[in-house]
Amino acid sequence: MNNKFFVSPNKLWPFIFLFTLISCGGRENTSNNLSRSNKKSLNNFTNIKYYKTYRISLQEKTEYFDPISEGMIKGQEYVKVYYDLNNKVLREEQYDQNGYLKRYTKSIYKNGKKHSEEEYTNDHSLSFIRYFNDLGNIVKKEEYSIEGLRENIVYSIDPKGNIEKEEHFSPHQKILYFRVFEYKKNNTVLIHFYDPKGNLISTHKTLNVISNSNNPSEKIYKNNDQN
Repeated sequence: MNNKFFVSPNKLWPFIFLFTLISCGGRENTSNNLSRSNKKSLNNFTNIKYYKTYRISLQEKTEYFDPISEGMIKGQEYVKVYYDLNNKVLREEQYDQNGYLKRYTKSIYKNGKKHSEEEYTNDHSLSFIRYFNDLGNIVKKEEYSIEGLRENIVYSIDPKGNIEKEEHFSPHQKILYFRVFEYKKNNTVLIHFYDPKGNLISTHKTLNVISNSNNPSEKIYKNNDQN
C-alpha cells in the first residue's frame, strides 16, 4: 500500500474538534437569532383584549363588541385581539366555545397606516387578503381557495369613504359580475347586482353592516321592483 497520501487519524483530531466547535457555535448563533426575532415580534403586541362578538361593515372594516375578561372566555365563542402601542390591531384570533381556533387575521402596516390584512383558516390556509388606501378604505380584495387565487375584487370609493362599486374578476381578470351600492336614509343600502354585460340581476336591501352571522334584517327585491 502506498502511504504517500495516508494521514494518521491522530493528526486529524485537531481539525475534527475545530470543525465541531464551529458547527455548534453556528447552530447556537442561529438559535439565538431566532429567539431574538421571536422576542422582537412578541414585543410588538403591547395589549390583548377579548370580545364576545364582532361585525364587518359593508366597507370591509371590523368592529368589536362586548369586551370580556380572559377569565370569562371559557365555554363560549370569543375573539382575541392583539394591539400595538398606538392601539392598532396587529392580529385577531377567533375561537369556538371549546377553545379551538377557527380563523385568524394579520394586519400589515406601512408608514404607520394599514396596508393590508390577511385572513387564514385554522389550518393556516390563506382565505383572503384585503388592501387599503392611505385613508383606510378598502380598494382591493383577493380571495383564495386550496387551489390558489380564486377571485379578485376591485372597489370604487366615494368621497365619504363608502363603496360605490364592487367588481368581481376571475384569476385571469375576466369580469364575473359587479355590484353597485346606493345609500339611503336610516343606514340602509340598496345593492344592485349586475351580470358581466351590465344587465340587472337583482337588488338587495340591507343595513350598512354585514354581521358574522346571517343578517335577519335583509330583504331581497328582484328585477328592480323595490319602492
